[in-house]
Formats: sequence, structure tokens, C-alpha cells
Amino acid sequence: MIDDGVPEIAQALRLGHVLADKVQETYSHVARAVEQRLLDALQTRWDKATADSTTPPEQTTWRKVAQPLCQLD
Repeated sequence: MIDDGVPEIAQALRLGHVLADKVQETYSHVARAVEQRLLDALQTRWDKATADSTTPPEQTTWRKVAQPLCQLD
């Protein structure tokens, strides 16, 4: 997320972390556009990782689980 330029507060919220800076934690918020940018970046990384995988689909557990979820869109 750092490499994708996602703000620290958005990273912390996404990962379930609590910021040490109480002022920043209290007064920072994540705009919808920032959250969407974070989700788009994560989706792009996921798509690339799955496309680049050389393991046959039948040998992976995560593909069996992820496939039905991907079809929900």
C-alpha cells in the first residue's frame, strides 16, 4: 500500500491498526475516493499475482475458494 501511495491513515484502518498519534487518529478520515483507490490497487495486485501464478488451478485451494467470489461482481 505504501508503494501505491495510500495514505497512512487508510493503511492503518484497512489493516486494523491503531495509530500512535491520537490527534491524527481522531481527526483523520478516509475519503471514499481514497478507499476506492486502495481497493483498486489491491485488486490490481491480486489480479497480477493470480495471472502470474504457474501453479495449475486444480492444485490450489485459494483459487477454488476465490472463483465463486469473483463471479459475484
